[in-house]
Amino acid sequence: MIKVHNIEHMTYDGVAAVAASRQKPQSLTTAVGIVIMADSDTSCTERSPASSSRMSPKRGRGAGPSKGQSKGRGRGRGRGRPRSRAKSSGQDTDLTDVNKKAQTAGSDTETSESPETLRIAEAEKAWQATMKRPRPSCKAAKDADSDSDTELSGVHNVAHSTGSLAGFISWICETVMTDAEKTCLMRFEPGPKNVITMGEFCAGMCSGTIAMHFLEKVFNQLFGKCPTNSTELVTEMVPWKRQVCQMVCDKCGCKPVLVERTADACQRTDVHHVQLAVAAIECDDISAMSSTPKSVVDETGKSGRSLLEFMDWLDSLEFSTRPQILVMECVAALMKERSVVSEKGTAVVSKLLVERGFVGSWRMVNTKHFSVPQSRGRTYGVFCRLMTFGDAGETKAKARVTSMWEFVDRCKTKTSGSEALHDLLTRALTPAGVPSKKPRSDRKKEAKWRKDHVEYRKQHNLVTNDALCPISQEILGQVNLLTEREREVAALTLHVALKKNPNGKWFVGNIGDSVRYCRFSSTLHPCLLPQKKYLYANVTDMTVSLNSDANLYFALQGLSADEVQAMGLDEISLTHAKDLCGNAFSLPVIVAIVLAALLNVGMAPERNV
Repeated sequence: MIKVHNIEHMTYDGVAAVAASRQKPQSLTTAVGIVIMADSDTSCTERSPASSSRMSPKRGRGAGPSKGQSKGRGRGRGRGRPRSRAKSSGQDTDLTDVNKKAQTAGSDTETSESPETLRIAEAEKAWQATMKRPRPSCKAAKDADSDSDTELSGVHNVAHSTGSLAGFISWICETVMTDAEKTCLMRFEPGPKNVITMGEFCAGMCSGTIAMHFLEKVFNQLFGKCPTNSTELVTEMVPWKRQVCQMVCDKCGCKPVLVERTADACQRTDVHHVQLAVAAIECDDISAMSSTPKSVVDETGKSGRSLLEFMDWLDSLEFSTRPQILVMECVAALMKERSVVSEKGTAVVSKLLVERGFVGSWRMVNTKHFSVPQSRGRTYGVFCRLMTFGDAGETKAKARVTSMWEFVDRCKTKTSGSEALHDLLTRALTPAGVPSKKPRSDRKKEAKWRKDHVEYRKQHNLVTNDALCPISQEILGQVNLLTEREREVAALTLHVALKKNPNGKWFVGNIGDSVRYCRFSSTLHPCLLPQKKYLYANVTDMTVSLNSDANLYFALQGLSADEVQAMGLDEISLTHAKDLCGNAFSLPVIVAIVLAALLNVGMAPERNV
């Protein structure tokens, strides 16, 4: 007797643009698995055998780190000078024709008033009138937002300003979702049959569990029913992060098996079947800032070890009990052709997943299009586990993946973020106190940065400090707050930013970078990284400061102060909060992907056939 996931009865006609072209479901349906990874191309896998062959040399499952290497998890932790980013070779995908048509249709909606566009506009207008929230003006933000990602098709909607994850979910439910999609969600009835089981790998702060918790909360408020999440397995190497995961799961009512490494989970017999796997690939050896670049399947590196241990975990399961959906994430470099190792990470990972019976694709997704004013581009992959093999089963799985990405695309907001950066900083930024001692400068690099600053001044006609604007001159006086290099970098680059946008109120810049790479923006927070230093300047009040409140970092993850407290994250130190939020999945993005999975896949309970 074979165990098969009954997905057929949980799908519906007309949920996505490709619904009309789908074939009638076969007697054996396709169980879907989603994998989200931080990559920048959109590649669908080619074949879908259920083989479990390994590309890497033989090794013991759960092998420890090689000599001289640390076990710590350091996603986003750069070392040494930034390396030049490898040029992307473009999309490495062979999507179906229907996917290409869908992408074309998505881009057309920005220049034409289609019936769907009018429907969304009317729904948003009615909903905002009910909520008594004014629609934000997005013209200035649209003009200033030049850092666009073109990997997803055109942006369709304008979100209301909420500053909370629940608010973003409510906006999707009320404005983006069609009546058919709402009906699909209302099929979930309370009870064990509608429990979604989840596993999180390299979990960080259990972003998938947090996303499902607030999806449940909003669904109950709007529809009176929803699927229930049960996180069954969590892997995290860093001890204090495991404690955070345990706390978050406790707050969400989950009791997972918590292990240090994914290899440890292979031997556990007390882990229930996982339907949705949310996994991150360590970025230590993949990031463009890495000083130890390695192949994504090199088991001597942290990145390769985390990926191969996840593949080992899949191999340890019977095919019918592998997750229906895999969601994986990594830095953008995973999607690029890295000449130093002669590989494109997404192509390598896709091949490993194809060998294990999964079909899917990769996208570069930027947080700035999902209600948060932060430019954070990461690679995500969505993959489906096959239940019907052959061309028909593979085509059906690809159509489902395409439909899910189309829904995620619809969840993009038209402005850089539904909450303006100055509003986010006003509510979440707490200026740090001025230290009693001057910060120490790096004398070894002084000659280099002084030369760069002289060239920058000549380029922008800023030979003397008298040519600088008042707020830049105020920065030069912060001798107890910033080093000499940091003061000059901030003063020069902020002056240039103000010339481009003289009406900006709040500006934020990464003053840890050199003057050639530091940029101040009044619309988008730079990508939050744990090791970077950010300066916040209020031009109206003529004040500059560093941050001393962990709520700012969680706000850049889309969480309000009340939501942070509800998850128990308000007691985390500033350093740990910056580490978590600088490495974790972007919560609004994973919300959109998980919701797309619930709509297009159904995550139905198992039955015997």
